[in-house]
Amino acid sequence: MLKSPKHAGVVAGLVALCASGSTAAQAAPQEFEVRYTAAAGGSTELAPMPTVAVIPKGNAAISSDLSTQLTDAVTAAGDGAADGDRFSATARPSGSAVRWGYNALTQPRSANRNLTEAYLNNLLSCLHSLAEDSVEIAALNLLLAGGALPGETEREAAKNGGRQMFENWKANRCQTRRNSLPFFERNKADIRAATSGMLTDEFDATVFNGQPLLDLIRSLYPLFYHPGGLWAVDRKARLDPLFVTAVDSGFLTVDEAKNVAQIEFSSYWDWVVYVSANKPTLSRAFFSAVAEHCVGSIDGLGEPFQLQQCVDGGDLELATLRVRGKDYVAAQAGGAQ
Repeated sequence: MLKSPKHAGVVAGLVALCASGSTAAQAAPQEFEVRYTAAAGGSTELAPMPTVAVIPKGNAAISSDLSTQLTDAVTAAGDGAADGDRFSATARPSGSAVRWGYNALTQPRSANRNLTEAYLNNLLSCLHSLAEDSVEIAALNLLLAGGALPGETEREAAKNGGRQMFENWKANRCQTRRNSLPFFERNKADIRAATSGMLTDEFDATVFNGQPLLDLIRSLYPLFYHPGGLWAVDRKARLDPLFVTAVDSGFLTVDEAKNVAQIEFSSYWDWVVYVSANKPTLSRAFFSAVAEHCVGSIDGLGEPFQLQQCVDGGDLELATLRVRGKDYVAAQAGGAQ
């Protein structure tokens, strides 16, 4: 049987949208953002990578029900993407709630090797954006060939060159070619090795080692791993569409929720069949949350069921998720937020 209403009249999330004429105040929609976090100090890696993740806006804690549904949805979306195994959800307990994130994986570093060509092309473009007669480009040329810089003046020039490339990349000026030095094409194999090393943290010791390797990493690190650099832009460009696809596939929209909430069915199972037929990709965790919070017993699964009755009784909240201006619905325990 349906759970008895414990908080009659308590309406949260999308109830005002689901119940005709309701004037109850709605909770603010849960929005999301892409967050960059610098690599933690104390790493044993030569070129430690930052993390890039989709998280609830402001790193807000969310309910365990919502966390489970989000994880279910992004996992399904990742399974259908060619590089989906390079992204993964994490959920960390935070009191009675959960800190959730959909992360661009940095480990194992060797798995980043297949990004080498794309990053190499961007690095070459940024190298060509430097002034042809500058001391910065001369210092970078030497490092990229595995050479050693003679002193601190040249090291500072190489770092300045790296910073200039980073600024050019952020300002979309790497497309502006300011030099046509043949060095880059002649030394493309070594520049490719440097690119692969920055991604995998595995540098070809026959080319890069000792102090010259450290100088190379310090010079290239801003372009590769600072906020707005190659890694942050590339991973955000992949995370965004994957997350949007996950939510669009794994959650009901507001209009879909209104439909399935109002209709009374002969049983919970009839409701599941109806919802599944209309949205086959809906997160299985959504159904589990509804069953857990709205159905009082195994026998109750076969008794008359209406989602709106459970929401009106306060046992379930239909929380709003807002992604790219579109609203979706998640199921969570009443009073979860």
